[in-house]
Amino acid sequence: MPDIRTLSFASYQAKVVVDAEGASPAWAFKNEWCRDHYLELLMGEAPRLTDTADGYGPKGKNFIVPVGVPAEVTRAWNT
Repeated sequence: MPDIRTLSFASYQAKVVVDAEGASPAWAFKNEWCRDHYLELLMGEAPRLTDTADGYGPKGKNFIVPVGVPAEVTRAWNT
């Protein structure tokens, strides 16, 4: 399809496994980041993606199109 141009793509996909310690990426950064630090970084993206003055969505820097963050994710982040 010559008329289609890729603007962005997921740089990686992480498989998450659940064990006695909780959820962790299957390929965990064993020598780089602890599980909690990785999850903090990952979950910290949710507020930045929201369509608010604090996010970098349309009301922020106008860098990306609106992103819908499910209410369940927002509730989990806020608890």
